[in-house]
Amino acid sequence: MDSRPGTTHAVDALAQAAESCEATWSYSAVGLGFSPDHGVDKLNVYGTPTWSTA
Repeated sequence: MDSRPGTTHAVDALAQAAESCEATWSYSAVGLGFSPDHGVDKLNVYGTPTWSTA
């Protein structure tokens, strides 16, 4: 897995891991971090896997 800044690989890996367990990944919040030197320099994604009971 490539977790370099500026990529979505880590978030994609979470969704893929949920799918491999027959779950879906629901994003519940996204947070951005700012710094004076770099502007937007951090992205936090929050979510939970959900399993279907059907």
